[in-house]
Amino acid sequence: MQTADGRDLVLDRLWQHARARPSEPVLFQRGSDGEFSSLTFADYRDLVHRAAAGCVACGMPEGGALGIFCENRVEWVLAALGAQAAGGVASGIYMNSTADQAAYILAHCEATVAVVEGPQQVALLAPQLAKLPQLRRIVVVSDVEEARALVKTPGLLISWTEFLAAGKGHEQTVDERFARLTPDKMASLIYTSGTTGGPKGVMLSHHNLAWTARAGLAAYQVDHQDVMVSYLPLSHIAEQLLTIYVAITSGTKIYFAGGIDKLKETLLIARPTVLFGVPRVWEKLQAALALKLAEQKPLQRRIIAWARDVGSRVGHYRLETGSPFGLLAIEEIVARKLFFNKIRTQLGLERLRFAVSGAAAIRKDVLEFFLSLSIPIHEVYGLSECSGPLTTNTAAPGQTRLGTVGRPLPGTALKLAPDGEILFRGPNVALGYFKDPDASAQTFQDGWL
Repeated sequence: MQTADGRDLVLDRLWQHARARPSEPVLFQRGSDGEFSSLTFADYRDLVHRAAAGCVACGMPEGGALGIFCENRVEWVLAALGAQAAGGVASGIYMNSTADQAAYILAHCEATVAVVEGPQQVALLAPQLAKLPQLRRIVVVSDVEEARALVKTPGLLISWTEFLAAGKGHEQTVDERFARLTPDKMASLIYTSGTTGGPKGVMLSHHNLAWTARAGLAAYQVDHQDVMVSYLPLSHIAEQLLTIYVAITSGTKIYFAGGIDKLKETLLIARPTVLFGVPRVWEKLQAALALKLAEQKPLQRRIIAWARDVGSRVGHYRLETGSPFGLLAIEEIVARKLFFNKIRTQLGLERLRFAVSGAAAIRKDVLEFFLSLSIPIHEVYGLSECSGPLTTNTAAPGQTRLGTVGRPLPGTALKLAPDGEILFRGPNVALGYFKDPDASAQTFQDGWL
């Protein structure tokens, strides 16, 4: 593929990694035998190109859309990036969506192709097909033969393997579309929850995503040696930004858990260096750990209490000032040997460098609990309309204050309206709402969100 001079899309960055480190494993997925296998950067690039050609073969026009209704997995990412490489847009559907909700998104974004997990998702969509006349193909990742029994339309359902094979002969069309991509074109549609009405499709451009990925890396200094676990819904902007756009930009390795229910076992295999979680994830982990610590013998409980006191004092010092020294540094070394190293290893977090919480407010006592275990959590705040992060606590000393959501991203502006509403402006602000000019005009005014 040839890229436009000076262009810096996330897809361009993937191609650069594939040229620089083609044989480096980067995506890890559990197979039917329970073991993880990997894809290299070269594999990643080639499969995105093949998925793009599959989109073309299935009739997705330039500027068209592809819907994704499956668990966190390699195919989710390949489908999304394939749609983008073919000049189109990707839109995710939450796995707990009803049939009406899934059909609404596919109809609203005018998806030509839908990539689904398996028969369960096909069963939900089958009664809705009359509402989806534009849908040309449903690509079934698992158990396609079982799924075919649910749909009578000949040729509508194909397997993932068939989808990739269908693209043969369409490579030049993909290259031509890819070369025409510009940063201002829409790349992703993130649908809001619709709690105050019907779901709105937030239009994020290639530039929105590429700029925000760089800004996130500047905050946490993540690189190709880091490891992350993908387990929260990829339909949500936070997980999508991290798993796809930040990971490609930095070259970070991604382990796909498949879902939150498989997080614990995946952590023990992946041993991540960066972990993002919503408050509920951290709260459940806190409750389980607190119960486990309370079950220890009296002497162990005294050691744990002392170590946690050290962890809290060291943690606050490190957040506010930097590395401890003197007696406090010695206490930390002892506490690590007696407790911290053991508990972090049991959790699969012994290599963890950055823990991040977002998507909702987290209780300060939860932050204090993990700080006492030598696991500081950096809270961020954002929303789909600004490509994810709006403000963040960063890892630099003095840049994290527990119970706050930090400062605006560098290169952005934030102010309060007279009524207290937050107004935000920056390169990460979305293009608007898809097919909703009235809501767009109300929410996006003179460059401000």
